[in-house]
Amino acid sequence: MLNDLTCNQISEWEAFNKLEPIGNWRMDLQFAQLQSTITNIFISLYGKKGAKETKADDFMIKWDGVEKVEIKKQSVQDMKSILMALAKASKKNKKKKK
Repeated sequence: MLNDLTCNQISEWEAFNKLEPIGNWRMDLQFAQLQSTITNIFISLYGKKGAKETKADDFMIKWDGVEKVEIKKQSVQDMKSILMALAKASKKNKKKKK
């Protein structure tokens, strides 16, 4: 499958991965969000009144001594910057083709 990708496609994926990491950390975050949601459902159904709800960060695996993972929401400006960087990388790759 990787052999089917062109150099330009690989470069685009590398650029995208720098902006939006793909892989284990992202998967850990997704499972942490799921675990937190399920736990919060049980807390609301069976927990004591006023019990504190969990956050995804409570379930994140702490690798390499990292104690806290900051979950940052993207602003509109952040999203625009990412799209502009992808467009720039794409344009750069098209120029190399010619």
